[in-house]
Amino acid sequence: MSGVILLTETMFEGTTGYYTFDLVDEADQGLDAAFLDSLTLTLSDVDSQQVINTRLNQDVLNVNNGTVTTDPGPPLVTTMTFEIQPADTVILNPNRWAEYRLLHFRWSWDSGRRVGAHVVQFGVENLSHVS
Repeated sequence: MSGVILLTETMFEGTTGYYTFDLVDEADQGLDAAFLDSLTLTLSDVDSQQVINTRLNQDVLNVNNGTVTTDPGPPLVTTMTFEIQPADTVILNPNRWAEYRLLHFRWSWDSGRRVGAHVVQFGVENLSHVS
């Protein structure tokens, strides 16, 4: 993991969307989904650190709005697609113009001895403040 990815595009509160990224190993090589032991997601508010929509270390390996697909290539590419739900973009503080969320994905393989992570931050706009 090279740090938090900051998305420049925001979402409106109560809307849906998709976030997609490639699952890789420590050498930044594609990781076959068949070798995954786990893939979890924590969704939180940046400022309050409150967990959103009960997504605390939630299993997203082809469940809970997560889909993993592998293209054997070459090169092998495994893609994680997470479908963001309206409850994931709820506004916690109605006085704020926007809030920021962290999607923190973590996966393991090799009987849990190896792990990877991907963290992304995105904004959620409060519709009551949008003209």
